[in-house]
Amino acid sequence: MNEIITSSIWKLFGWLPGFILKRIYPPRRFSELIVIDVRPRHDPVQLNFGEIPHVDVWLQITNRSPFQVELDRVHVVVHYGVGTTDLYNLERVKFGSNTSQDIYVRGFLTDSYAISGSNQPDDVECSILVSAEFNSRITNFGKRTGELRGIKPRVINKRAR
Repeated sequence: MNEIITSSIWKLFGWLPGFILKRIYPPRRFSELIVIDVRPRHDPVQLNFGEIPHVDVWLQITNRSPFQVELDRVHVVVHYGVGTTDLYNLERVKFGSNTSQDIYVRGFLTDSYAISGSNQPDDVECSILVSAEFNSRITNFGKRTGELRGIKPRVINKRAR
C-alpha cells in the first residue's frame, strides 16, 4: 500500500525540473532501488563445453524507483571451478517504474576454460558478479551486486572434452 501511495506522490512531482529531483534522488538512492539477481526459475546459468564453448546467464533486474530507467550496459563475471570469464551486454533496455525484466547475457569460453571446466565435479557451484550502468532523466548511475554465490549451473556437453 505504501508503494502505491509513494508512486502516486512521485507522479505528481514528476513535472519538477531534473536538477531539483536530482537533489531528492541522487545516484546512490537510485542504485538502492535497483535489484539485480539471477532469474529464480529454470537454469539461470548454463555452461556449454561443446564444440563452441559458451556460457549463458539470465539476470532479473527490478526497478523499484518511481521513475523510468534505461539499462545502458551490463558486465557479468562468472566464476566456475578455477576459472573466470567476462560477459558483456551492450543492449539498452527500458524499465518502467516498479517493473521487472529478465536480461540474457552470453559469452564465449576459451578452449582451456572449457577443458578445465569439464574436469570439475558435478556438484561445483558457481558465482557471478554484476556491474550495470543505468540512465534516467534525472541522473546516470551504476549498480554493483557483489558476489552472488550458491548458483548451481546447468552444465551441457561436459564429457565432450
